[in-house]
Amino acid sequence: MRLRTVALEGFRYQFYVRIVNIVLYQASALVLAILLLPHDFAVVGLAMIFVGFALNVSDLGISPALIQRAESELRGLDTGISLRLIFALALTAILVVLAPPIANLYGEPSLTPIVWALSPLILLNFLAFPARLALTKTLRFRRIFLPDAIGSGAAAVASLAMAFSGFSYWSLILGQLFGAAVGVILLFRVSPWRPRWALERSDAAELMRFGLPLTAAGVLFFLFQNAGIAILARASLVDLGYFLFAYTWSVSVYLGLQASLDNVLFPVMSAMNKDVARLRKSFLAYLEYLSWAIVPLGAFVGAAAPSFVLSLVGTKWSASVAILQVLAPAGVVMVLSLAYHSLALALGRPKEILYYNGVGVACLVPTAIVFVILGGSVGLAWAFLVTAAVLFGWAVWRCQALFIARGSEFLGSLIAPVGASLVFAVPLALVQPVLSGTVSTLAAEMLASTGAYCAAMVLFTRKRFLADAVALLASVLRG
Repeated sequence: MRLRTVALEGFRYQFYVRIVNIVLYQASALVLAILLLPHDFAVVGLAMIFVGFALNVSDLGISPALIQRAESELRGLDTGISLRLIFALALTAILVVLAPPIANLYGEPSLTPIVWALSPLILLNFLAFPARLALTKTLRFRRIFLPDAIGSGAAAVASLAMAFSGFSYWSLILGQLFGAAVGVILLFRVSPWRPRWALERSDAAELMRFGLPLTAAGVLFFLFQNAGIAILARASLVDLGYFLFAYTWSVSVYLGLQASLDNVLFPVMSAMNKDVARLRKSFLAYLEYLSWAIVPLGAFVGAAAPSFVLSLVGTKWSASVAILQVLAPAGVVMVLSLAYHSLALALGRPKEILYYNGVGVACLVPTAIVFVILGGSVGLAWAFLVTAAVLFGWAVWRCQALFIARGSEFLGSLIAPVGASLVFAVPLALVQPVLSGTVSTLAAEMLASTGAYCAAMVLFTRKRFLADAVALLASVLRG
């Protein structure tokens, strides 16, 4: 099968999964925002920082190490599974032990049972590893779609049912556990596996050589995403709740979309990693198409933030508006700076990810400390924007240093979508004070913005945008 066909099929199913996930998760998040308090979101979000950190390091870079190998067979899989199991058990135990000190640190006793309740996510993540790896390695993206989609749906439905039943923030926790368990069971049905203990020294050493730099990079990226949140939590859990709501509707959505594309790009690019010219051409096309979608999305969310928040969740969350206006462009810049990671990994350069995340942490942590003191949750949003801009500059430089793309090529692909987005975003932001905060008004803003963006893109690209967008969408939807 041609790699273009495989990639489009992968994009199609990742597109389906991401749309299903966004619709279900964001819809449930809206309902939960109406039912719950900002403090509830903050407590669960704070607990997920520590659980998420354990999830982040539990893979040890084993998945990409096995996927990146040129051979089709899964040599070293048993050793990889055994290593994953050891770390999953160890990290779960560490979380259980550290939960009380974490609660004491933030003066929030409820954090202890919450961290305990969320810790099984590490074991559930391990149980999904073999099946997901085998399906991704063999480019069978279709087989991953239903387990992921149904798991996300189960989590959303369970969370909503428990929230309406008065479970407060426990609805968020138990919903996540239920959805993860459903996804694991379905993945096993699609790609069953039998555990077999094996720790071959040579395989383990090879996996660790590739995986440890990625693990370190993952730790740094997690710190980059969450260090500011942990700092803000020390100042005010209520402010943290407002920040997490805005983050969910900006940076989180954009990173999720980028991760879905990355899940397809990395194995596909790894399959052609001997043809550097072909890789470079594929990267530039990906960067252009990514910018066509992500730039206007961020521009609309930022410009229409007042209408969005007031019409969907009401004045209770009005403090999130200013945060959302800053995080929307920050998320876009961050996603664009991440675009070259798949290509760097396909070329066997995992340390590039480590360097990128190191720059992010070195910039965000001191900036967040100062900005949170000066401006609270809005200050943290500005710290994210400043750091995203620094990382974007780093990405442009590294692409040029690795001969992936010249700086002019990287920046040139962004001119049209940025210009077209400004065409609708500037007037939309200016009229926000006079618009009514209703769902119908928000829908009208969205339709008008989409029309203005498409018209501007057709003009800026000399009609190429329309032809390429229709052809790409048709390929993704029909295969």
